[in-house]
Amino acid sequence: MEDSAEDSSPVLVHRRRHLRFPNRRIDKTEDTKGPSHNDSSVLDHPWFRSFDHLCLQLRQVCLIFLTAVLPLSLSVISMIWYNGGGGGAAGTAEYKLPQAVASEVDPVEGELYATENYAALHQQADVVSRENLDSLLVVDRRHNLSYEDFIAEYDGKRPVILTDVVPDWAASTWSRDFFLENYANDSAVVKTVDGNGSISSAATTLADFAAKSSRGEPGRWMYLEDELFIPTRPELRADLGEVEVLGEDFFQLFPKEVQPWDALLLWGSPSSRSPLHIDPYNWTGINAVISGRKKWKLFPPGQDQRFYITPDQRCGFPLDCIKYNSPVDTFSPNNTRQYPDFQEADFAEVVQVAGELLVIPTGWFHQAYNMEETIAVSRQVMNTNSYREVMEEIIKAGNIDRVSLPPNFPQLSPRLQVQTLVDLLPGEILEKGRLLTDAVLGQINGLL
Repeated sequence: MEDSAEDSSPVLVHRRRHLRFPNRRIDKTEDTKGPSHNDSSVLDHPWFRSFDHLCLQLRQVCLIFLTAVLPLSLSVISMIWYNGGGGGAAGTAEYKLPQAVASEVDPVEGELYATENYAALHQQADVVSRENLDSLLVVDRRHNLSYEDFIAEYDGKRPVILTDVVPDWAASTWSRDFFLENYANDSAVVKTVDGNGSISSAATTLADFAAKSSRGEPGRWMYLEDELFIPTRPELRADLGEVEVLGEDFFQLFPKEVQPWDALLLWGSPSSRSPLHIDPYNWTGINAVISGRKKWKLFPPGQDQRFYITPDQRCGFPLDCIKYNSPVDTFSPNNTRQYPDFQEADFAEVVQVAGELLVIPTGWFHQAYNMEETIAVSRQVMNTNSYREVMEEIIKAGNIDRVSLPPNFPQLSPRLQVQTLVDLLPGEILEKGRLLTDAVLGQINGLL
């Protein structure tokens, strides 16, 4: 692993956890010793009866507080953590972990901490040894992985490569010749980086792109990145099989107007690459290599302050979200030298080959580099260990008001939480999503 720190001091790695309030039992003990007969004269005194009546009223007020006001307050407080978001964020747009705040964790209160931002994510901060951190930086290859083992060992924890999923897809036979034979005159969005480092994007026919796609070098390359090429061609979408180990995908509960496009076609020349980023909505990411090879650098949560995140970016999806992209090109030594804090970042590095599927947990910054001409498909799910982060990103982007969530929201099942959130999306948000999708499709159809 290159550029990793050599010291053996503990490294702070924080992970997302459910907001847990310590179980507090309210013991309603009553004095079982009744008044003696000798006290009857005292109890009959008017002053004592008035005092006893006052105590009874105070007790009733306390009971109302304990049975109604306190549970409601706890429900509202417990919703605060929904503003955290991905990457082990501390609630800021840059996903920075304030070290001073993390060091003030109160172990009595479940090791939760909050930033000064009211709507910050409550998280658990773990100080782990170098040995434990190194275990996070090993990407396993698994065959025949069960759902239970995936949830226990990987989901929301660390990346894993599945070796027996893609070979069962009809899409595993896709190739350069396949696309040229069936879609040569169809257009797709292509990003081009010239020798001067300038970047441009344009719609290009697959035939024109394929004529140059085998040529690429570190400072000059092309990358076809199209969100709608597969979703708008049902025969291609049908070639993609499911990834059962990931479990339920709550994105299926979203209205079509704002449902994220679910199959990004990636066809890159040698040396083409993605930016260093966290995926939109901080979802659980999936990348299937159909042909070629990719090299990945994957960064555990808790290091976001080292990536110089570009502020005020938006993803441009039908349902808007904040985009967390870094200007650091982890595969360019000349670039990384401009960002000294990045030199301290820990990361996993792995090569993914054709027929393998990489699962990237919520909160992991990552960058992909195509070692040769490579065709891949990127997908996503909103599953057991990412649905909270996805909901948080939807709220943080201003799609709904946090205060509109019902008081019992944290107590609902995951499916009902997502459905409740979706039902609260304003009509204008749905209409905006529909218009954006129609506009994009119109531009593409005009180029066919």
